[in-house]
Amino acid sequence: MISKASTPERILLFKDRVLVVSQVKGDLSLFRIMSDGVFKGYIQKRGGDFFRVDGSSISDEKLVFLCEAMM
Repeated sequence: MISKASTPERILLFKDRVLVVSQVKGDLSLFRIMSDGVFKGYIQKRGGDFFRVDGSSISDEKLVFLCEAMM
């Protein structure tokens, strides 16, 4: 049986939401954000700080929480 390696993943609780943060395969600085099973966008680590990628629908409050949790 052939198995594929999965990307690192974190499950976080934010208020009454379940956030899943998974690293994008092939890019160590890019993370996919899911909130209660719904894709919200990407955050990227640049120079030690996290930034929302354009087009992401991650709220400011969630972004602050994610940044603190990922440090």
